[in-house]
Amino acid sequence: MPCGLLYYVHIPKTGGSTVFNRLKGITGWGFNRLYWGDDRNEEDKWVKHRDRWMKSPGWEWLEEQLKLQEPRLIVEAHHGAPGLRHMEQHALKKIACQLKVKGCQLRIVTMLREPTARLMSGLVFNTAYDSGIPEEESALRFISENSELQSRYLLEGHPRQWRNELWGKLPSPHSVDEDLVESVQQTLAHAYLVGHSAELDSFVYAIYRLLGLRHRKATRLLGHHDDDSNVTPQYNRSALSVEIRTAAHTATQSDRKMYESWFTGAERPQPFTEMCRHGPGPPGWKLVGGPGVTECPEGQKKADHYECLVAVREAVPKVTFEGVKRVNKGPQAGIPLGCIYSKPSNSAVFNAHVGPPGVPHNDNYQLVCSNT
Repeated sequence: MPCGLLYYVHIPKTGGSTVFNRLKGITGWGFNRLYWGDDRNEEDKWVKHRDRWMKSPGWEWLEEQLKLQEPRLIVEAHHGAPGLRHMEQHALKKIACQLKVKGCQLRIVTMLREPTARLMSGLVFNTAYDSGIPEEESALRFISENSELQSRYLLEGHPRQWRNELWGKLPSPHSVDEDLVESVQQTLAHAYLVGHSAELDSFVYAIYRLLGLRHRKATRLLGHHDDDSNVTPQYNRSALSVEIRTAAHTATQSDRKMYESWFTGAERPQPFTEMCRHGPGPPGWKLVGGPGVTECPEGQKKADHYECLVAVREAVPKVTFEGVKRVNKGPQAGIPLGCIYSKPSNSAVFNAHVGPPGVPHNDNYQLVCSNT
């Protein structure tokens, strides 16, 4: 990603404050927030006037920075930002096409968390106060008002921004809202990275690499951030009543189905889809392979080591790649040189061997080549 916009959707209690701190101050990349802040009066104004985000300092900054020839921008979308579905339809697609003309890209990233754990974290953080154990009535009200929050946040933002009155009530037991799940999957099809809060460092590392940081610098930056931010205090789950635990399970039925579709299989539930599919732009990537193929076709180039992760993700959009395995395999291995997709291990590999390339006997190891 040589230039463009990284749009990070910060879902509450997924480790987002820690990610926020790690994305600030990256050399060469400007940073701002689409967020109503901690002032309750300002929050009320954003709720009353749904387009207030367009007049916010963060959005006005973004619009000004996008006028640059090669903008390098990071925006965190948090409370007050319209849901990602709305932003994709009404703002981000236009930005994606504007950036494409400049040879830049728009990349949406977000992070999910196991839904019941995320809800319980929010419950304790917002209602337990000094005791460590939430009061029963307050807890049950909070659970109802925040049901299926992870999915609904992606569609419509903070609960105060939801328009569907039924979303503020506890769902029926043993029911999954299939329309909700499908809407979220269609929205996340435009997300380039969907991380897992249990693997936060891997998610941030993938962002660093996407932004063009080399492995050594990305690793060094991760090492400079030891403390997690805005962490929920420890609590005794067994001390929570059966009613609270049952309600939390009921309130996350659709969220769990959506979440599990991302992290229980080798492939994404929806392949990554660019929002802007027309006009000029940076080269796309595709797989090239077969018996005897050791080079990209004439006029096309191999992805180098620093492009490899981005290139292989674009060439194989159904697979979630966490990183690139670097190897040094000579001709006897039958593996081409450079960035390749390994079918046997379903992984991205960079063969850094210097010398004659291996000559593949099949298409198990395919080169990642530019489309143009």
